[in-house]
Order: sequence, then structure tokens, then C-alpha cells
Amino acid sequence: MGHQNGHAAELHQRLENLWQACSGSVAHHSDLFRLAHAIKILKEQNWLNATVADTEWDIPALLAEYAGDSA
Repeated sequence: MGHQNGHAAELHQRLENLWQACSGSVAHHSDLFRLAHAIKILKEQNWLNATVADTEWDIPALLAEYAGDSA
């Protein structure tokens, strides 16, 4: 990014944001950050991440679809 955009890439600010996100307690972050963090940890543990629409929210069908998987 820095090579392509130069100063406009704002690498210093991006690095500062990354440092703050990684060095502080997760509890001090926004709900969206905590959700993304939880999803990241679950993916690292080989869980599947799927988006399900309201019309697809059928517990028996979902259990059958993901049987044997951590999802």
C-alpha cells in the first residue's frame, strides 16, 4: 500500500490502529470488533462460518447439513 499510495496510504495510522486492537483488552472494543475476533478464533479452531437467512433458519435442517462439522 505504501509503495502504491505513498503518504496517502496512512500506514502510520493503520499500524497504530493495529497495535491498539492487538494490545488492549477485547472487552474495550466495539461489538463488531469482538464479533470479528470471536469468528477469527473459531476459524482458527477449524469451525465453519456460514450466514443463514431467516427463511433458512430451520434447526433440524441445519443440524443435518452440518452434522459432524463444528459450525
